[in-house]
Amino acid sequence: MSLPHTDVSPEPHQPRPPLRHRSYVFIALFAATLTLATGWLSSTISYSPAGVISQGYGFPFAWKVIDASCPPPCIQANGTFYDWFAFAGDLLFFIAITYLIVLYSLRKRQALRTVLESRKLLGLLALLVIALAAGNYAYDSVYGTGNHWTGYGILELDHYSFQNANLLTLWIRNYGPGTVTLTNLSITDGSGAQAVFPIFVSIDPNTMGSIAENTTGQGLRLTQSGVYRAAVVTSRNSQITFTVTWT
Repeated sequence: MSLPHTDVSPEPHQPRPPLRHRSYVFIALFAATLTLATGWLSSTISYSPAGVISQGYGFPFAWKVIDASCPPPCIQANGTFYDWFAFAGDLLFFIAITYLIVLYSLRKRQALRTVLESRKLLGLLALLVIALAAGNYAYDSVYGTGNHWTGYGILELDHYSFQNANLLTLWIRNYGPGTVTLTNLSITDGSGAQAVFPIFVSIDPNTMGSIAENTTGQGLRLTQSGVYRAAVVTSRNSQITFTVTWT
């Protein structure tokens, strides 16, 4: 006599999670290593009319920018600036790539999990991240970490106006990288007659400042259709000249 066959359904197989917490630690540390390593990878470079070189480091986004008006050890007019949003973007970029590679590799070779999750490897990666971060900062300190551009900037005349009673107003824009202080203004007409004014006007980077001076007291008469040379002197003793015409 045969026993009735009973249908016994096997318990559903619970797949092992492809990644465990140490795998995520490996991914984060490895991605941070790659991100910090690109701090020595030049990805962008630009030149300003004032002779300032801006060189960006990082991939795919430049998260570190070094501005320099002269090569090291000329550090008084150089500065290193960090873009932490770009750094986060690079970190996420490498995290995504590392995650996909690790996930694919573990599905092919489960033995790799033991290597990736070993405390020795994670400890070495952590030390490498610290070394790269310290190395970046030490290297950047040679150029002067932070803004050391006080007095340096690119000045352009935004607009100007002539008013009655020989009054000239200039609006000057500073494109940076540092705050510029103007200490002197001279206005010269076509015949060489000149009016000179001591001033104290500070213009922050990416802002505009105005100067208004009346030439009556110095005997310089401003006339309509006249062409004048307006020159400002900065605290760095550099002179910038603009041509203005009373139309």
